[in-house]
Parts: sequence; structure tokens; C-alpha cells
Amino acid sequence: MCEHDAQMKRLLGSAAMRAEPDPMRMRLARERMVHLAGSRPAAGSARRMILTLCLLVITVSAVGIAATQTGRDCIRWIFTPIGARYEFTHEATITTPGSTNLWGTSGDQPLTPQEIAATKTRHAEMDRIKQAGGGRLYCLFEGPHPDGSSRHFTSFGIEYTLADGTVERVGQGMLTDKQKANVRVDEILALRDAGAGEIISQQPWRTGLGQYTVRFTLSDGRTVDVVVNYPPGTREEREAIFAETRELKRQLRFVVDKPDKNAEGDVWGVLRYTLADGREVGIVEQVPAEAVTPDGNHVAVPESVPATAR
Repeated sequence: MCEHDAQMKRLLGSAAMRAEPDPMRMRLARERMVHLAGSRPAAGSARRMILTLCLLVITVSAVGIAATQTGRDCIRWIFTPIGARYEFTHEATITTPGSTNLWGTSGDQPLTPQEIAATKTRHAEMDRIKQAGGGRLYCLFEGPHPDGSSRHFTSFGIEYTLADGTVERVGQGMLTDKQKANVRVDEILALRDAGAGEIISQQPWRTGLGQYTVRFTLSDGRTVDVVVNYPPGTREEREAIFAETRELKRQLRFVVDKPDKNAEGDVWGVLRYTLADGREVGIVEQVPAEAVTPDGNHVAVPESVPATAR
């Protein structure tokens, strides 16, 4: 056997599966998806990825791959370091029907007491705006449901303008009833699912198939521009993409961008898949436990596997 086999066996041993998340964690997961999907990579991230991706070549027994093969087949693995993620959550100051009534934020450093106080003050002002039905819908985020089921989910990016002129953009898994009526979300979603909408601008992006600004024409003739991660198309077309990525995820056929671990030990990142038609799609989601090394420090997935081994 190859001299690296023992090391590989230690690295690639399956980790224990974690318990199902509770509703609060599920809500935070959905809103974190919106935050990660809309955030720009930090400067120099491409260079950092080059430095941190460790490509190792190992040899495995031909008998372990296929009885008809001789010699050794090479499998190349990508080891991606896992960073830390610090999360801060607190209850909303105003209980609003139709809302989840919980605020959360996260970053690669814990908040200081001063930052926590300032964050709570901003959120309290946004609570008042939410209760009044304010805020502007600026993006829709769609993807496979974070519970791992075949369900499709949609979350919303809402822009709040505070009294001092500061503009805050946050992800919300749910809107209040007043917000839904004021931003015409039901009509926009119906148009979206029917494949309507005109692309106004687009650019490459780390999630979805890119970043698209899509203009929707409402029934009263008013137009609304919304940022989405998939071009105009029917809901069924997007669900077909998610069904394919779920299968690729099951097979560990993805690479992961900047994974990090939360306080519960769950590892999240942007998982990048290559679809059968050659398109690349990035989805913010939890990394499968079996793709995390037992020490919890790396994601280890095969970049390519011989077809006979699948």
C-alpha cells in the first residue's frame, strides 16, 4: 500500500452524524444563506484559496476499485481548512405577527460589548420599521431546503434605511404580513415561478449560477428590480438543479469555498457543483459530516473519482 494510506485512513474516517437542528437554528441557517450569498469575497481570497488548497495524490489497491483493473488508480483529494464562525443572536424588541422575532449576526471574530450594544440598537430600530411594514425587497435567495429534504425554499433580502441614513441589508426567512403586502412579494414570487422577468444586469458570483438583476412588471404596471442568483426560468427548472446538486452532494462530488464551523460544530460553506450540462453552481449549505476530517479541521472531498469507483 502507499505510504500515505494510513494517514488518509485517519483523515477520511467518517465523523458522527449530528442531531437534527431545532427551529431556531434552522431559521438562522436560512438567513445565513442570504448573508453569505450576497456578501463579496474578501480581497485576496483567490490567492488565499490557492495557498490553502492542498492537493494530495494517493494510490489505492486496484482490487478495491474494480476486479477487472490492475495496478493502481489515483484519486486526488482537496483538503480545505475550516475556519471559525462566531454567531450572536437575540430576541426582537417587538413581537410582530408573521415574523420569527429573532435577530442574528455572524462573523469571523466575536463581537465586542460595544458592538453588541450597537447591533441591538440598530435591530431595535429595524423592529419598528418591520412592524410598520417598511423595508425594501432587494433580493430573493432560493435553494435546497437546509433540512436536507427535497423541499425548495425562498428567503428574502430586505433593505432598511435607518433614521441616521444608514442602510442595513439583512436576510429574513419570513416577512411580516404588512411587509409582504407592501413589497408585493406574493405577486413577484408568482411571476418568478412562471419564468417571467427581464435581466437588467448580470455578473459572475460565488453562489447560484451568477448574480442577476431581474425586472418584474406587476399587474398595475409598476416595475420592481430584484437581485437573484438564477436567471429567469420556471420553479421546476430551479428545482431540477437542486435535485441534481443533492445527488452530487450525496456522492461528495463538490468543492467547498471558505468553510467555517459554528458553535454547535456544524460546518458551512459555499459548495460548488459541476452539473451534467457543464454549468457550475454554488450553494450555501452545511457540509456533510462524512466530508469533515475526524479532527474537525478540514473538509476532505475527492476532486475526481474513476467512474468504476462510483
